[in-house]
Amino acid sequence: MPKIKDLLKDVLTKSEYDIWIEPIVEHTAEETRKAILVVPNKYYQNKISNILKAQNLSAEMIIHEQQDLKVTQQPPSEIRQPLSTKTLQMKKPYSKEKVTTSDIVNSKFFTYPIISSKLKYATTEMILNDEEYIVHRGKKSPDSDEEPIGQLDTNHLRILLAIIHTWQEQNCRFLARHQALVNLSVTLREVAKKIGYNLVGERNTKWLQQKVEELPKYPVTLERKLDGKANSFTFLNELTTQTEERNKRKKTIVLTLNPILSQQLYE
Repeated sequence: MPKIKDLLKDVLTKSEYDIWIEPIVEHTAEETRKAILVVPNKYYQNKISNILKAQNLSAEMIIHEQQDLKVTQQPPSEIRQPLSTKTLQMKKPYSKEKVTTSDIVNSKFFTYPIISSKLKYATTEMILNDEEYIVHRGKKSPDSDEEPIGQLDTNHLRILLAIIHTWQEQNCRFLARHQALVNLSVTLREVAKKIGYNLVGERNTKWLQQKVEELPKYPVTLERKLDGKANSFTFLNELTTQTEERNKRKKTIVLTLNPILSQQLYE
């Protein structure tokens, strides 16, 4: 019986296979001969379920136990294609901090706040790995009566860089055994300090919290011009906000980065 991973390798694009299928572990149940896929979290489980359904395949999925690991404890991974890193600088009045990140954080994905407040969806073009892409910022609503989902702006970019920088300061910890997944707890005050934002007042706090919560909601879609194949993603995966009982103004954000970005930061 051919393995699920072998079957998917022939029908998925290389990037989609490398990001979603390659990291998972596959076993075969001896009694039923049914495929068992070991995945790192529910996000992977849902994504792979959709891939299997689209290919008329089925498998049992198990979410393995998760534990915190430092990057130095991870075994060296096989890198099929070198992934470049770059240093971005958050300019005044936000911060002078230089943050090492990956090429997936591209300026084409973000717009200026004054534009994004008026236009909830827009497209632009970019070249990635010598291929031409159409970048869809935000998302059109399928219902003509509803507003489109908004675009990410440069404030979102600075917040994302502040989150990545905080994670780097906390010794680059990853979550999961078989897949490097960035997991982080950070307070709104820490994020505000990184971007040089004044958190005094309820209005300012709400603004920053809203911007953070928009990162896992506002999508970016890369559509390849050559064949129209598209990949949609958000920079943050899951996010929850916790408020301390003794200090209602202290809000802690617990989040995971998108697996694509996590994998590039790991490698």
